[in-house]
Amino acid sequence: MKYSIDEAISEYKQYIRIEKGLSNQSVASYMTELKKFREYFIKKKEIREISKNDILDYFSYLNEQALKKRTISHNASTLNNFFKFCMREGILEIDPMVSIKFPKLDKDLPVVLNEQEVEDLMNVAYAKARENALYYRDFCMLELMYAAGLRISELVNLTINDLHLTMNLIRCFGKGSKERMVPIADYMIEILNEYMQDYRPLLMKGHDSNYLFLNYKGQSLSRQSFWKMIKQNALQANIKKNITPHTLRHSFATHLLNHGADLRSIQEMLGHSNISTTTIYTHVTNQKMIDEYKKFHPRSKQQEEKENV
Repeated sequence: MKYSIDEAISEYKQYIRIEKGLSNQSVASYMTELKKFREYFIKKKEIREISKNDILDYFSYLNEQALKKRTISHNASTLNNFFKFCMREGILEIDPMVSIKFPKLDKDLPVVLNEQEVEDLMNVAYAKARENALYYRDFCMLELMYAAGLRISELVNLTINDLHLTMNLIRCFGKGSKERMVPIADYMIEILNEYMQDYRPLLMKGHDSNYLFLNYKGQSLSRQSFWKMIKQNALQANIKKNITPHTLRHSFATHLLNHGADLRSIQEMLGHSNISTTTIYTHVTNQKMIDEYKKFHPRSKQQEEKENV
């Protein structure tokens, strides 16, 4: 059976949405990249008309657009997965990308707050928390993200049913709707209980929402709202680092590792399917060790002083 490019993309969309269970945001991201790919080959109708040379031409075109290396790498990954799907489903007999090697990107080390910076951030949020329900919600969210190492999507999608506070656990759904249970400490349970008893009812505004964290209209909170909130609190805490919502998740993992937590346990808490993803935090701690060595070892300090002369 002959498949058009559009038909193949449509089937792949159904696959990643239904069988893989990817979020709407992830599906939209992949479809945006495949749409760009489709537009480049607008004169070609059938998927089997795409050759290895066509793929190489396409990536030359992307390079000419002055896109970031990470963006081009993501496009390559998307197309690679798409063509693997086409092969597996019998849509193609030859994978045009099978012999194409793309250079691997060096992974950037994540931005991590030190323990004092986390303390400063939480103190700023706590100082405002008693003013109104929204500020207490913000404080609760910041504490929970750091206490449990949650992704921003996991945090804003938490429901009342996901809390198992008598067991010191919360349930969240990660990438691909993969469920996991994450432990939280007693102090976090106290904060959550106070939020739910004294402040969340004020935010409900007559709505019967099951979401844990609500906006001022009594509806679920958006990722963008949390992004703005964490930036504002970091600014007030005089933190100079470029903070994103993921920064507290990175800090959670790094601080656990620094205090002797097992890497496998951290992997489970973060919901990483592969431990190689978790090992990035060993590089963070190694870099801190190297920086400390350069800063305090007397011979290293002498060398640095010579180089600065």
